Amino acid sequence: MDIIKQLLDALWQQDFETLANPSLVWTLYVLLFMILFFGKWPVTGRVSARR
Repeated sequence: MDIIKQLLDALWQQDFETLANPSLVWTLYVLLFMILFFGKWPVTGRVSARR
């Protein structure tokens, strides 16, 4: 969770030196992939709607 906080801080402050870190780049790619294909943040968890 610390790396996500670091990523969000770097994006907010437009800190391109921090964003050049390869682990942050891969974290950004993974988060964007999860949002695009699953439609939610990874921390929300799955909730099944039974009716």
